[in-house]
Amino acid sequence: MKRILHVVPFLVFLALCAAPAHAQITRIAGSGCSGAGFPTPTPTSAMIGTTVTFNGRICAGRMPGLFILGLTPVNVTVSPPLTCSACVLATTPDIFLQSAVVSVPLPIPNDRRLIGLCFYVQTGCVTVRQCLELDGALKVCIQ
Repeated sequence: MKRILHVVPFLVFLALCAAPAHAQITRIAGSGCSGAGFPTPTPTSAMIGTTVTFNGRICAGRMPGLFILGLTPVNVTVSPPLTCSACVLATTPDIFLQSAVVSVPLPIPNDRRLIGLCFYVQTGCVTVRQCLELDGALKVCIQ
């Protein structure tokens, strides 16, 4: 019986290590421009070893879209003429992509050391008036 009692905690530890880690995806309130939507993650809850695709809105008039991925949260108001109205940038633009379609697949490596890592995603569009409209931002934390 004593031997079994010593093995049980070890088995519980192994089961916890084998359990998949999920990414918690939350919206950052007050980010983006007034009335902005948020990018849509697919799937809405990601696991390490999978790919999450972040879909931004389709930009009007074939104007370019933007995808910002950052590791550091910021709360910076960006004003015209860079943006169309006062908008809140929620993250540092560590990776910045510009594309006609804002749909970015982001693979999450199958590495348990990523648990606890948070990153931020924000999308937007360049308008026909040649200013930026930022969408709201998402916070993604690997759990």
